[in-house]
Amino acid sequence: MKGVERIIPLLFRCPISLDLFTDPVTLCTGQTYERSSIEKWLATGNLICPVTMQKLHDPSIVPNHTLRHLVDGWLQSGNQVEPNCLKMIDNDDSIPALKHILESNESMLDHKLQILEKIHALSEELPLQNSLLIQLDFFKSLLELVFRNAEDKLVQEIVHLLHNNSDAVEDGTKSISALALWESNRENLVKQDAIQGLITYIFNAKKQEKSLVPMAMETILKLLLSVESAKQAVINHPLGIDAIVKMVFRVSSHHEGSESAVNSLLIICFESRSVGEEAIGAGVLTQLLLLLQSQCSGRTKTKARMLLKLLGSMWTENPKVSF
Repeated sequence: MKGVERIIPLLFRCPISLDLFTDPVTLCTGQTYERSSIEKWLATGNLICPVTMQKLHDPSIVPNHTLRHLVDGWLQSGNQVEPNCLKMIDNDDSIPALKHILESNESMLDHKLQILEKIHALSEELPLQNSLLIQLDFFKSLLELVFRNAEDKLVQEIVHLLHNNSDAVEDGTKSISALALWESNRENLVKQDAIQGLITYIFNAKKQEKSLVPMAMETILKLLLSVESAKQAVINHPLGIDAIVKMVFRVSSHHEGSESAVNSLLIICFESRSVGEEAIGAGVLTQLLLLLQSQCSGRTKTKARMLLKLLGSMWTENPKVSF
């Protein structure tokens, strides 16, 4: 019927381009794609299946004659689609193309917002495509769009949450952890006193907040690894060393946060004997010995031995250090 929009069944659309199949081919994983779309995918060196993300042990493609006959039969049974409607989405609106626009530094914000609207519509129109959106790291791209190069005012407000005795402390911890995922934000986080806030949170965390303490410790380690001034921020905090030593051994089945705490102390103590002495005074030796006797990972135990050796060398150089 003229004027009636023809809806192409999901089975007849290529998962990459979302176009009606005209030359469907199948990979060794059993997933079918439009020949031109999957050939472009493979030509760029992607030796994995776009939908399942399985490694292709055989990159060859096999024509899917059965599906092609089904498409032809569907068209011949009265479901005629106008030539200009065969492509429900333009080439520029294919899933990989949309992702590229979101990640491009050259794309304007207004354009990116339009792309987000298209992705939202696509996820509602084609729920089965959501798995492909996830597999192609669309979630990561959205996070980067929101959090990358966060403004000073935003960071200040988030850090301020850590100093409040309210439920917002947990939200602040999660937000800072998300911001720290991108190196472009880390220097600003240190500048805006994020480390001071995280240390205070770790030291004062109540039992119901313990689940986020390892996240806070891991975030501190990220900042120490990326920003030189982060070391001084920890050292200058009156509770800095105590809070990290407290994290070395925790009574939990997974010892979450222990490895991050040990690594952080290795970074801080390596260049400062006085910090090593402070850590010893805070009880780090007992914490390390308990950690070595626990069921923590072999990697964590190796780091613990390295820290013990470092602190031991300080004692050799200065026997006045009290063990």
